[in-house]
Amino acid sequence: MSHVEFPVEIPEARAAFDAAILTFTSLDDLPPPSDFRRCLAAFLREALGQAGVSSAITWSDVSIIGKLFAIANNLHSPPPPAPPPTLAEARAADLDTPEGKAAVRDFLATLVEWVQP
Repeated sequence: MSHVEFPVEIPEARAAFDAAILTFTSLDDLPPPSDFRRCLAAFLREALGQAGVSSAITWSDVSIIGKLFAIANNLHSPPPPAPPPTLAEARAADLDTPEGKAAVRDFLATLVEWVQP
């Protein structure tokens, strides 16, 4: 028997796919990582819901269902932003490059937040 890469779509698969795609704010270009993570989380939650699993039930963290919900929750929560540049990094930044300008701008933005009441 030969392998079928994309078999005929069943309604459940289509619903999970739609849940994932509807999380995108724009399909004009590739989504940013945060949108793609939300897409994967939505797909996983939809698949779990179709399997009759509810997140309202408290699942053990070591159970398979608990782990799947933990994966969905983790995917939906983007990683924390990078810390702002330090004074040393701002001083060492090359102002002739966009990255250097961004480092100085981001450092100065933290000073404004610190100085403002």
